[in-house]
Amino acid sequence: MNKFTSTFNFDDIGKKIKAIAKWSCWITIVLLWISAAIFFLVCLSNRYLNDMLWIPMVTAAFGPFVVWITFWPLYAFGELVDNSSILANPQKKAAEKQEKADNAREQKRIAENQKKQAKAAKSAIANTEISEEEFIDITCPHCGETLSYTKEQLQIPDGLVCPMCDTVFKI
Repeated sequence: MNKFTSTFNFDDIGKKIKAIAKWSCWITIVLLWISAAIFFLVCLSNRYLNDMLWIPMVTAAFGPFVVWITFWPLYAFGELVDNSSILANPQKKAAEKQEKADNAREQKRIAENQKKQAKAAKSAIANTEISEEEFIDITCPHCGETLSYTKEQLQIPDGLVCPMCDTVFKI
């Protein structure tokens, strides 16, 4: 990326706003001093303007301070833009932390349910009163769908295939 295109992109826009404020302030101060010097020389060269010599002197002395103060809002805006991610970060981090906690609780709940269903399926397999053709409900550990398999299918040593997500799992 060349210098021209990197100047006109929106990366680090806060720093660019602050740089514009600084450079604009200095350029304005320099132009103010030059115009005050020119006016001072004009006042010296014209005898009718001799009583106005105080104007360029006051302008040169106090003008830079006034210019400096007038560029504070632009610089402050750049600082605000530069630090906006810091200002927004606590809320964002709190929301992300809450979301992670919610996801962890949900995953824990799903895992507990799957363990309960696997335990129930194992006890149903061991139960001699249940025939080989009776269906037993279990939950796919991958997609969470409730599936029904016969006692005979649950005893296959290779595992079961979920018809919803094609995941192979064992009880």
